[in-house]
Amino acid sequence: MISQDERDILLNLLWAERVIKKYPNIHNNILNFNKNFPIETPFKIKIYNYFNNIEYPIKCYACSNHVKFFNGSYSKFCSNKCSNKDKDLLGKRNETMMNRYGKLSMISNPDIKHKIKISFEKNHGVSNISELAKLPETKIKISKTKLSYSKDKRVIINTKRSTTNLDKWGVDNISKNKNIKKITKENNIKKWGIEYPIMLDVIKEKSKQTSLEKYGVNHISKNENFRKKYKITNDLNYNKYLENGTSLFNCDKGHTFSISSDIYNHRKLLYLKICTICNPLNNKYSSQHEEISNFLKELDIKHTINDRNIIPKELDIYIPEYNIAIEFNGLYWHSELYKDKKYHLNKTNMCNNLGIRLIHIFEDDWIYRKDICKSIILNSINKIENKIYARKCCIKEINDNKIVRSFLDKNHIQGFCSSSIKLGLFYNNELVSLMTFGYRGTNGKKEYELIRFCSLLNTSVIGGSSKLFKYFVNNYEYDELISYSDLSMFDGSLYEKLGFKYSHLSNPNYYWVVDGIRKHRFNYNKKKLIKHGYDPSKTENEIMHELGYYKIWGCGQKKWIY
Repeated sequence: MISQDERDILLNLLWAERVIKKYPNIHNNILNFNKNFPIETPFKIKIYNYFNNIEYPIKCYACSNHVKFFNGSYSKFCSNKCSNKDKDLLGKRNETMMNRYGKLSMISNPDIKHKIKISFEKNHGVSNISELAKLPETKIKISKTKLSYSKDKRVIINTKRSTTNLDKWGVDNISKNKNIKKITKENNIKKWGIEYPIMLDVIKEKSKQTSLEKYGVNHISKNENFRKKYKITNDLNYNKYLENGTSLFNCDKGHTFSISSDIYNHRKLLYLKICTICNPLNNKYSSQHEEISNFLKELDIKHTINDRNIIPKELDIYIPEYNIAIEFNGLYWHSELYKDKKYHLNKTNMCNNLGIRLIHIFEDDWIYRKDICKSIILNSINKIENKIYARKCCIKEINDNKIVRSFLDKNHIQGFCSSSIKLGLFYNNELVSLMTFGYRGTNGKKEYELIRFCSLLNTSVIGGSSKLFKYFVNNYEYDELISYSDLSMFDGSLYEKLGFKYSHLSNPNYYWVVDGIRKHRFNYNKKKLIKHGYDPSKTENEIMHELGYYKIWGCGQKKWIY
């Protein structure tokens, strides 16, 4: 519990810096107290949590989502939808409506209806929303809105949920978050003395009794309605249910295997091979290696797997016809825990010395940007079928950042990056190539950086980069033009074609692996960590390692000058 002295101090403090400088002991207490909250939590909120003895993120009264900190305190509900479920709140709302309007709904009051009618006639020339919807211009707006919805609303909801979880927690499902898992285990150990309550005989027996009463079986997974709901029995390869809680399936290759519903659904979600013989349960990355290999097989590209005959180290995939090798980098096994700073660079240099281009595909890119990875592979082996000639395209300067963000996120492996000049190549009014530039203005020179260039997925715009670059050179004044290429995926040949000169290769760059996704180091530099309330006497590495995060190294970037 917070002491009275600490309470008095915190009541008079407004800024985190004053706590850090004047009261280091209290500062450390606050950080330790807030260990269950995300790093990004502002220090003011951490003080509030410490002051009010809030050890864990507050959950919504109606659901399990976390509520927001708003106007100096935590909200009771996470959304209006949840607040509408609260009986006490609904009772007060209904009472207010009856007192003010004599109806449970404001819209049912004749006076309100009359006011709405007058407003509609004044603003739209019609008396209600039904007549407004019949107007031609309104129909166009409605039809455009409907286009953004899929017939299968469940797919939209699941996608939105996954996106929200990725933004908030760095994983598509909150249960995959390491901090949440850790907190859950700690709470269970405090309460039950074990990591999972289901391990207790009392809980097991109670679960069986509940399942018998509700479903007529001692475990819900044995209930056919439940199994149909999770589409296990609808799978074409489904065989039968086994008493040990697993199901039998028949593999396309003739294997008969058993798998639990949890692992089955997880593999389905990630589009991994379901078969536990083709893709063993203890082989974490074999399925993803196999996915890349199968992708090449579909294209009838001959390649070797786990080849040790080319260089002293193993090449995951080698395509001799094109002198291309592909390295799959699992974020854990290829991190600083197992690989040194120059591991990926040295492997790349070994290949370069033999005239082989090595493409590094990182695990999170393959999971979340698989289509872009495939497009890069297709482009490297000249297997892009959709070809457009730049001479048939027109150049437009784009001012709408939404268009640029959408195009880069869908077609560039590094996604969106802000820029001042955005040049688009359009074919039949469709954006097919994009090149962006940023103004630097360093040392009194007018310097620009070519920040991004990409084309539509699985599309080769022949002469596109030259046409866009030539437009920039002819229409903008500059003293120097620079750019960078990531050695882990690209050889920089594009810049040579545009007339750039190679300057140097930077030291291998690194990312922090936060909950299964690489995060740029700038997001976690010491200045930002201190701003979030961490000890200024410690280094970036010390703070991040204490939080359980680790680095993964790239190959560095080539600098090019025009």
